This record gives sequence, C-alpha cells and structure tokens, in this order.
Amino acid sequence: MELFTPEAILINRTDEGVGTAVLTGRISPEGNSILDGRMTFTSLDGNSGTFPYRLTWGSALSAAGGSPTVEPRPQRTVVVEPVVCYPWFFTVVCD
Repeated sequence: MELFTPEAILINRTDEGVGTAVLTGRISPEGNSILDGRMTFTSLDGNSGTFPYRLTWGSALSAAGGSPTVEPRPQRTVVVEPVVCYPWFFTVVCD
C-alpha cells in the first residue's frame, strides 16, 4: 500500500505466478468504501487491462448486499476404507 488517504488510494499488488495489479480510488465520505475503484492488471505474459472494482467494509457491507460476518464453511466428512496388507511370497499385497 503506497497511499491510503481520503483523497487517493494507491495499492500495488503482486499475485505470484499470475501478474501484478495497481489499484486506485478514493475513500467515500462515510469512510466505509472505496469510490471510483480502478484496477490495472498486467499478466506475466504482458497482457493488461483496466477494470472497475468495489471494496466495502463495516456498515457499507449491508448496503452492498454483503454480510459483515463470515459464514462458517460446512463440515466435510472423509471416509477412508481400511487397507489390509499381507505377505505374498517375496512381496506384500494390499487390499
């Protein structure tokens, strides 16, 4: 983060193995979101483009349709079948 003031935001981002991005914008009068967000992305192969982005936090999350809380991820159950190994001549065989 090179600059983060109410008037201007400048963030240089590097995604390892993908490319780099420069994010700009300004903080909203309410202080809970970035306005006029623009991201210029350059991939490792030299392709680039500029795209809008939105970033909100705090009370602005509700207005943006988001949630200020993180929803828990559902639990996953992993079932592992037992493996039985037994000697067979000069080796081991497993089922």
